[in-house]
Amino acid sequence: MKFNGFTMPAKEINEDAMYICEKFGFVLDGATGLLKENVSPIKSDAAWFTQIFREFLINNLDDTSKSIQEIIIKGIIEIDNAYMSFPNAEYVKSKPSSGVAIYRINNDKLEYFILGDCSFLVSDKTGNITHLKLDDLTRLDAININKMAEIAKKQNINVVDARVLINDDLVKTRLMQNTDEGYWILSDDTEAPSHALVGEIQLDSISQIVGTSDGFSQIYDTFFIYTKEELMAKLSSNTPIEELYKTLCNEQDKDAFCNEKPRFKLRDDATLIYAEF
Repeated sequence: MKFNGFTMPAKEINEDAMYICEKFGFVLDGATGLLKENVSPIKSDAAWFTQIFREFLINNLDDTSKSIQEIIIKGIIEIDNAYMSFPNAEYVKSKPSSGVAIYRINNDKLEYFILGDCSFLVSDKTGNITHLKLDDLTRLDAININKMAEIAKKQNINVVDARVLINDDLVKTRLMQNTDEGYWILSDDTEAPSHALVGEIQLDSISQIVGTSDGFSQIYDTFFIYTKEELMAKLSSNTPIEELYKTLCNEQDKDAFCNEKPRFKLRDDATLIYAEF
């Protein structure tokens, strides 16, 4: 078995987090605050949330007597209590949240748990790839991105400059988190894990697994630099993840105003984990 991981911030603070070892791996993708609320000890409550949840998962995922869902619920309670201990936390309208994709090896099975727009690519021994992902947040994001593109076209401005003009729509979407009308995400709601994409796969049928935040999955789902199969092949042939990231950044830079590939910003925090069995 070989495994590797990579994470890179788009700007100063990385709101993504990741970890991978022989027994489990996960990606966390913190949601950038839209209401300028910040009560944690660092500049970004989202970064605080993903870092403290990262440590919690590292310390708890090894306990295979508990399901991943049970572990997540325990973490939600503990971490929300920690957050609410900060001064003025009770006035926060939109608590920090994060997408998450976790896999864990438990005897002869690979278990997985996904919330938000983090995802897994799983390749079987014959090379067939299964894309494990929820579409509720992706669908809502697509609506807002289309709205940006329409405004940009009408006002004859760049798509990236239309971002500020849909902030109210983005806030409305964010406040729909953990509701049936909106999307389900890792935050302060212990009901959310029951809406996760969960399952298990026979370990001996798997050759590779790749987990990404949506900032890195742009390499195959937005810019289409590689197919999923090509990305798997690159990783299997020991192409450095840093090299793949640079290739993605080069394509993003060519579309700096987000006109060719409409998106919320030039680039997002980008994270990838990889394991080969």
